[in-house]
Amino acid sequence: MNTAFAMLAVNVIQCGTDGLIEAENAQAEFFGLERTKAIFREHASETPQAIIDALIDGLKLFCQTPSFMDDISLMVFQWQ
Repeated sequence: MNTAFAMLAVNVIQCGTDGLIEAENAQAEFFGLERTKAIFREHASETPQAIIDALIDGLKLFCQTPSFMDDISLMVFQWQ
């Protein structure tokens, strides 16, 4: 399968494990892909480390915990 997409002036890709989107809060709600995408879009013009920090901070706030049951690995690549 071939996929094409438009390239912007600054391009950013985020890759990660399912521990991010499958993390649950006290109400058993998943953090989910939509929350992940919203935070990513909001911080996409920042450095890769700032994007990762924003995602982890958002996850901690959502889950109301400083640690998680599942592993969470994130990579953010940025190029011009």
